[in-house]
Amino acid sequence: MVLAVDESTFDEFKVAWLEEIERETSTTAKGRAFALKLASDWLEVDSDSDEFHHIDGSGDLGVDIAYLHEGKSESDDDYDEQVAGDTWYLFQCKFGTAGTRSGMVRDELRKMFNAITGDSAASAKAETTLTKIRNFVQHYGAPEDTVVLIIGTVETLTDQQLKALDDIRDEFAGKLRERGPTLEIVSVSVESVHQAIHRGSEKSVQVDLKGTFAKMTDDAWIGKVSIKAMYEMLLDYRKLTGELDQIYEKNVRRWLGMKPHHRVNFGIRQTIEKSPHNLGIYNNGVTFVCSDLIPPSRARGKREWTLVNPYIVNGCQTTKTLFETVDMELGSGGRGKRRPPGNSYGDCFFVAKVVKTTDPDRLTDITRYTNTQNAVRQSDLIATDEHYNKWKKDMELRHGMYLEIQRGGWDSRKAHETETPSLTPRLTENGARPVKANDVIKVYGAGWLGRAGTAARRNTDFLPGPDPENGGSVFKQISDLSAKGRFGADDLKAAHLVYWAGKDLGFAGRGSKVDRAKTRYLFYFAFIEMVREIGSENGRTSDIPVEEVTRWVLALEKQPAHFRSVTEAAARAITAYTVGSNSRHAPYMEDKAFEQVGDWEGIVKSHRADAANIPNEMPNLRGCINAQIDALKIDTGQGAPVESFRRTIKGDA
Repeated sequence: MVLAVDESTFDEFKVAWLEEIERETSTTAKGRAFALKLASDWLEVDSDSDEFHHIDGSGDLGVDIAYLHEGKSESDDDYDEQVAGDTWYLFQCKFGTAGTRSGMVRDELRKMFNAITGDSAASAKAETTLTKIRNFVQHYGAPEDTVVLIIGTVETLTDQQLKALDDIRDEFAGKLRERGPTLEIVSVSVESVHQAIHRGSEKSVQVDLKGTFAKMTDDAWIGKVSIKAMYEMLLDYRKLTGELDQIYEKNVRRWLGMKPHHRVNFGIRQTIEKSPHNLGIYNNGVTFVCSDLIPPSRARGKREWTLVNPYIVNGCQTTKTLFETVDMELGSGGRGKRRPPGNSYGDCFFVAKVVKTTDPDRLTDITRYTNTQNAVRQSDLIATDEHYNKWKKDMELRHGMYLEIQRGGWDSRKAHETETPSLTPRLTENGARPVKANDVIKVYGAGWLGRAGTAARRNTDFLPGPDPENGGSVFKQISDLSAKGRFGADDLKAAHLVYWAGKDLGFAGRGSKVDRAKTRYLFYFAFIEMVREIGSENGRTSDIPVEEVTRWVLALEKQPAHFRSVTEAAARAITAYTVGSNSRHAPYMEDKAFEQVGDWEGIVKSHRADAANIPNEMPNLRGCINAQIDALKIDTGQGAPVESFRRTIKGDA
């Protein structure tokens, strides 16, 4: 549910989406690039996230990429606070026409399942990650946890392959330990990504739901549906999309399982199995949002209501538990009688509401107020946030740059410009790069606001909340600056420049150095601190307004040699702090933060790496930054001192 998405056909979108991958020089490199981009776009997680584990190659036992999402408390449906567990996502991706034979799905999924439940020897590259996953599956995973096996392809799986997916689900059902994690199996394709950002714009998903409905308002209906009718609708939806969880905005973590540990879902299961006629009495019902609702019609030969592009925005636990429970019985085959009269799934009803709308604001409100968001899915809210949409327009008008507020939007824009030669402005031409909203907001927070430790943690501090008044602490600070006219397109562009300066030196992205990838937010902090120190004439850097720092960074852009000098000096400062002249006695090891934590990664992902705490907790970092400022010389051929540089960024040179 996204505002202002550029329309494109799937064929054009696919060409744009694959463009970066096709530039790789080898088949192996293309396969790896495809797997990472598909995984990051589908999960809506930055591709340079530390939580991606790349283990493809000989001895990977069928797993290309693994990603661990650590859960948090959340509310859903009629739950009080429940623990949404941890989830391992395991991807086996097939680029191009690789693996399109009919047995591919069965073979690859069996291989993946055996990899996480068996004891086959893995390669050195894969061993550590697979050992963690095996421990998760076989020992430490709880009922609220999930492991997801994913087949990733360019094209959507064929009907025969989707049937194989169903067969494997049945084969693996119940094979994990009784109180272990839940197993999910899904298929993901480039078309899945396209559909996610073009909800209803091209291939609409239409499913039939048998029920009795009465109009509540001009765009809302309430009625009753049988357990069997709901099951059949969900089954049809999965066959059409290849992924049932897409109806819950493809978030498989939203379903918390139905083992005894989950008292509500377990209760729903018990009701459906033992007294399904009571489900409607005990349950609060289900709410759908769809772009259209077509009533039964003799002319169409339809006895069912047709839901166009449906989403279940309240009732995830109810409907997913219903599906899994009923599928054990109705999905097992055989023509024998299932249930006595009165307890038949076709005779047992519960309440369903349907809201019909295509209005973006209404969609946004429904998404915000009825959908539970978690740490990954909350990132979706930037696409509906009024600040991001304003910044997106301002970036285009002021700088001719594309602010990507939803993963896949840049590829969609490229495809749209290819389809529409007359479209202006042309935002994707001449080697233009997208300004990635999640990245640049974190760069700004780490640098301008000095929240490097906060930025390094996987949390929601940088994301908007479910309504305009809420959100993470850093996001609220930025939105307050925006409301006062002190944050906008210029700041986003400046943060974009700093992001790419770091990326070009290996502080982010594929192929980044391990130590630099983990210290990228300290790099952004060091870069901005150097700009502050250089621009300050009285040494009181805390008095410099953030908008003045932005002006200085943009001035540096016009002097590439000067910009490069600051970039390299910031990189040297971080290297000096983390390595020093002797890696056994690096400066960080003598700081109070290391004495308290004893772990480098724990330091950089803690409050100790925020500017307010660095002088006391990490004084040697401050010392390394100051040393590089003192040594900084601008390469003008004469070794001009910092004073010359100061005149440059202040526009006096």
